[in-house]
Amino acid sequence: MSEYAAAYGRMRALKGKLLSREEFDTLLKAPVLNEAVAFVRTHTGVEISDTTSLSQIEHKLKESLLVDYLKIIKFLDGGPAEVVKCLISRFELINLKAIFHSKMAGVKLSEEFIFDLGPHCTINLENLLRAQNLEECFEICEITMYKTTAALLSRSFKDGKPYPLCLTLDLDYYQRLHNSLSRLSYFDKQNAEIFLGTQIDVLNILRFLRLKFNYSFSPGEIFHYILPYGLKFTKALFWKIAEAEDPISLFKLKPYNQILTALQGANVVLDAEIALNRYLFNFAKRKIIGTSPFQITPLLAFFMLKEFEIRDIISILNGKKLGLEPAEIKKHLITWIN
Repeated sequence: MSEYAAAYGRMRALKGKLLSREEFDTLLKAPVLNEAVAFVRTHTGVEISDTTSLSQIEHKLKESLLVDYLKIIKFLDGGPAEVVKCLISRFELINLKAIFHSKMAGVKLSEEFIFDLGPHCTINLENLLRAQNLEECFEICEITMYKTTAALLSRSFKDGKPYPLCLTLDLDYYQRLHNSLSRLSYFDKQNAEIFLGTQIDVLNILRFLRLKFNYSFSPGEIFHYILPYGLKFTKALFWKIAEAEDPISLFKLKPYNQILTALQGANVVLDAEIALNRYLFNFAKRKIIGTSPFQITPLLAFFMLKEFEIRDIISILNGKKLGLEPAEIKKHLITWIN
């Protein structure tokens, strides 16, 4: 159990650097975008200027999360290190998605938007960036851990039925993440599965609502987007509610039923995203406090809190750019909750 002591101490130090409620309030009330950007630069330490674009700022903030992963994994080995290594690989998936989509669109991707994973990079990104098309990208992936995924994507594109890139890569990632938990001790694994299963529940519920209400997908089409290893929102439950006109009324799972039935806005998908992510944010805060420091769950919870902080900073900056009032921006925030 002592294997987590140093990593937990490092995490606590990094958690202390997250923006406080008062600091978020100050950022929210910044009168103009430049002042908000200056505040972010001062309080997060990211290297940005008044001329840095919002997309560049977002990338740099996400790079700071990657740096936090790299700082913590230094204190881990064995099973815990494998879990965090898998979490780091999500940045490689982001790189792959960006490169694949640029090849599909026929546009050049700037390398400044590629995450540098250092020794944790498992694929030759330079070769991928130089590839002329998607097929060349898939061939490069054939000698990596993405071999099976690349073969599926290549076959589907040749058949003229492109399987969704993001879906395929996400399924591969969550499969590997689930497998990485198997090397943890019994109670460590059990608590990690509850934490990650709750996160996947929220992802699946939001995918279901978005595809049903925003895109009018059929139940069969939506089913292919449902991720495995959810804690409560399982594939069996999906089929019980999939064809209902009012699926929200059929959610019998606590706490999701209470969260969803409380929604009253016209935009049920956006409202659900905010409400469910706020639940996840508070869930992560409780897990840092209420879970043994000699388990991996507090580390997972910190990473989630940092992700939500980045999301909210970008939301505030975008709101400032659009000239929205603080009260209007606040409605869309996750970490700034009454």
